Amino acid sequence: MASTFGKVGDSEVINLLIVDDEPKIRRKIRQLLDWESFGMEIVGEAEDGELALELAESLRPDLLLVDICIPIMNGLELVEKVNRILPHSVVVLITGHDEFTFAHQAVKLNVFDYLLKPVRQDELQGVILRAKKQLEQFSFQNKYMNWANTHLTKNFTSIRDRFLNEWVNGQLSDIEVEEQLDFFKIKVPSQFGMMLIKVTDRLMIGQGFKEWDRQLLLFAVQNVTEEIVSGRGQSLIFRDAKDHVVVLLHLNDQTNLETLAELVTVSMEKYLKCNVHSIAQQRDQWCGIPDLYRQLLQEMMVEEHWSPIVLLSKKYIDTHYQLETFSLQDLAKQFQISPAYISRLLRQELGATFIDYLTKTRIKRAIQLMNDPSCKMYEVAEKVGYSSQHYFSTAFKKIVGISPTEYRKGGSNNVDVLI
Repeated sequence: MASTFGKVGDSEVINLLIVDDEPKIRRKIRQLLDWESFGMEIVGEAEDGELALELAESLRPDLLLVDICIPIMNGLELVEKVNRILPHSVVVLITGHDEFTFAHQAVKLNVFDYLLKPVRQDELQGVILRAKKQLEQFSFQNKYMNWANTHLTKNFTSIRDRFLNEWVNGQLSDIEVEEQLDFFKIKVPSQFGMMLIKVTDRLMIGQGFKEWDRQLLLFAVQNVTEEIVSGRGQSLIFRDAKDHVVVLLHLNDQTNLETLAELVTVSMEKYLKCNVHSIAQQRDQWCGIPDLYRQLLQEMMVEEHWSPIVLLSKKYIDTHYQLETFSLQDLAKQFQISPAYISRLLRQELGATFIDYLTKTRIKRAIQLMNDPSCKMYEVAEKVGYSSQHYFSTAFKKIVGISPTEYRKGGSNNVDVLI
């Protein structure tokens, strides 16, 4: 720990320790200067190196005047030990002419300066003034570093979030990104997912609650998201300039991004009584994060132009696709509108019929399940809403272009179709 100035009233005082085995020399040093006028206070004296070290540990002086030739532990040995416990203290050696060769060792110990015996007032004053200036610089640097550390600790999250926003917006070079990732101790895995969450309305109709304050609601949405994601591996969650909650998540074999996005949506409805729209994708190269963020933003902007009934319908399909008997009539009944009307809206805004969108959703989820080699093909088919493996294979080939078996054997490397 660095030594710190003592205080007398409102002014800072430099604490001084005098180390010399001769009482008359210690007395002379006390009398040569008006120490108080220099903003200094003599807090202790020692006649040998051992006592001096004890006083240095207890009093933590800022400035030490040390005679080289003292008993038990000589001045240079003392300085070496003091440097360890008081790295920012200033040491001035006092030496006789016959001990001048010790000065070479003093240089290695970063001793501030030395005085020759007998100590003269003008020389002592000159050294003291320079030592004071050095200590004031140390004090300023310590205060600045303490302020910076306090500021960083207090505002760590907002500073980190500013970096994350600059990163996803492509405002930083790869070198800057790597430096700041290291600074914030962020490890980006090779396989990760990104999720964008946007509040589509502040309160679900018919719930009877007062409308949320927007900032409070966004804070709540972020907190609920953190609770959901925290148990699924390392994650970074922040808000962007457009008030989207952005999630960067380490993906493993147990984490399915689409399922997680669905869970987030359902949880917001359940706990916060609000509708959110979430979209997500995964990547295997962290340097592609800005491109992925831009892509998700564009997708979100397209979907913002959809009518509320289409958004709700899409969400309903995304969460019920695994039901084998799921039909357009089920969807229409859920929202109490005619099948013909909702079918027309889906074609106009999604650019796909109900059955086309349902099939693509099922196949997209199937591809994710097929990445797990332990999941048998008939199990994949059942989990995405197909009772017949043959029917599943036909639907898969229609969308992807090859059969599920070919895809799993490595034919996916030649597939350019994005579902």
